[in-house]
Amino acid sequence: MEFIHRNSIAVSCLTVVDAVATIRRGWSEYISQPVLPASLAYVLVCFNVALAPGALMTTFLIHHGVSPLVLGVFAGSSALMGILATFMTPNLVKELGILNAGAAGLLGQSALLGAAVLVYLTGSISRRGALFTFLGLIVVSRLGHMAYSVIGLQVVQTGSPIGKAKLIGATEIAIASLAELGMMAVAVAAKDVSRFGAVAVLSAAAVAAAAWLYCAWLANSTQHLKTLFPS
Repeated sequence: MEFIHRNSIAVSCLTVVDAVATIRRGWSEYISQPVLPASLAYVLVCFNVALAPGALMTTFLIHHGVSPLVLGVFAGSSALMGILATFMTPNLVKELGILNAGAAGLLGQSALLGAAVLVYLTGSISRRGALFTFLGLIVVSRLGHMAYSVIGLQVVQTGSPIGKAKLIGATEIAIASLAELGMMAVAVAAKDVSRFGAVAVLSAAAVAAAAWLYCAWLANSTQHLKTLFPS
């Protein structure tokens, strides 16, 4: 029995060591990929948990006495934007090229979310018209969000070394999930719904930072990048 117990401990230790080694290898490959800024932009977008359909937005709207019908329309319209984005993105890529299309998606999302935050900060959201404007801006911003989700995935897959795309993709998903979890922790720490504005500002700022990072990367593109993504 003691022998079996020791074997179990040894196997467990090896499993932990292998897991740590895999994480380290994944992180090393992730940060050395040629299209790292495009991936980091996606991670930054995942910080947006306030100005997006989800539990936080639903709680906020319920607190403001929004009817279930409006909640349903908001959620349904956001989902519809995702469907429209799947049809819109190929045409956007065809017209602008994949890298510029990614910039368009991020810039559009950032501008719309920034406008939504301004509407909220004016304090007029208690009025029905202002509330619908606020929600409408968030809904339309989903076009840019979904478009970049598709484009960013293609950019990372194309720019990743052969045979390492899956490892890099898995690492990106893990980091993006941590980013979303971290922002949710910030929202929980805020506690009071009256502090929703601060979380909304942080969410919009994260998307703006993603757009800036991506556009700065494009503005200083290398010859290798131009070879990977010819115009």
